[in-house]
Amino acid sequence: MSCRYRAIFFDLDGTLIDEEAGVPQARAAVAASLRARGHAVDAAAYSAASDAVIRDLLAANGGEWPFVWSREAVIADTLARLGAPTAIAGEMAEVYLRTRIGHVRLLDGAEAALDWARAGHRVGLITNGPGSEQREKLRRAGLTASFESLTISGEAGVSKPDGAIFARALASLDVEAGEAVHVGNSRAADVAGARAAGLDAVWLRAPGAGGAAGADTQDCRVITSMRELPAALSSNETPGETPDAATAAGGKGRSRWPA
Repeated sequence: MSCRYRAIFFDLDGTLIDEEAGVPQARAAVAASLRARGHAVDAAAYSAASDAVIRDLLAANGGEWPFVWSREAVIADTLARLGAPTAIAGEMAEVYLRTRIGHVRLLDGAEAALDWARAGHRVGLITNGPGSEQREKLRRAGLTASFESLTISGEAGVSKPDGAIFARALASLDVEAGEAVHVGNSRAADVAGARAAGLDAVWLRAPGAGGAAGADTQDCRVITSMRELPAALSSNETPGETPDAATAAGGKGRSRWPA
């Protein structure tokens, strides 16, 4: 199967790699570090406090992880709930990251989708996050050589859904917006951002987020697995109008960096 696009861009976290992978181990490592410092915090208590912080954060942001995010800030709020000193949040964030990044795991169908995309299209990555961290995830997942270009917010100085990061990615592959499609799991960052920048979009819908697999919404194609991507992009129909990023909340996918 082939599609009309010259270039296909992919999000990373929650689209190609499992953003939940390694979270229990990372939380347990932080709890162990806290106990080593004399704070009576077990893994279950840390996890419960972190979940509460994340629930509040998502509720305050319409169900989406904030575009300007800080793992250290989330961990600091978690420590505060547990009565531990927030001054060590930076150190605990390093413990968390080292552990979690050691458990990077591809989502089902991600490798096959990339192989299909690379067979007849130019392929790029557009991801939010620190450059060194995102590149290490790619290395551990074996994806570094899968892309012709990497556009990473921490290196580009601009994050999705800002149109500037999509423009930078398009320029990196020398393609026009109308020749490209972006695949991602966030309705606000990936779908609304791409459509506002003139690209078509595919939304990888999380379970329970609403929308039918393989269906068109007003602004994008919808899939529930990366295995569905070739068929979705090979459809002759193109979804319609560009959504306003502020009104793209209907059926959002939850994009998050668990802590």
